[in-house]
Amino acid sequence: MSVEPNPIIRMPAELPKPPVKLQAGGRRVWDSVVVQFELATFELEMLGAACQSLDVAAKHKRKLDREGLAYKDKAGNPRPHPSCAEYRNSLDTYRKLLRELSLDVEPPASRPPGSPRGYR
Repeated sequence: MSVEPNPIIRMPAELPKPPVKLQAGGRRVWDSVVVQFELATFELEMLGAACQSLDVAAKHKRKLDREGLAYKDKAGNPRPHPSCAEYRNSLDTYRKLLRELSLDVEPPASRPPGSPRGYR
């Protein structure tokens, strides 16, 4: 009994190269998407931007882990760390760009049945 190869999975030699400046997290997302999907040039650019946004979010998350979520201003009042907004904005950009790609993937098993597709 012979098993046919999965037509979705492509060989590494034919995969598009990731953007040069991607860090480990962005590169993992890039690799997992390009292995499963054949994307047009503009979609690869969107994926690259999404991966870069994820890397920016990771950078701000590391900074928040080191310095904390808040700091005290000159008057001694607590203020949110500027990286909080940058982290949130980078994750939002990442999510929006991936949503724009409209990758045909199955929803996670933990998602309740019957919930609208636009809400994740």
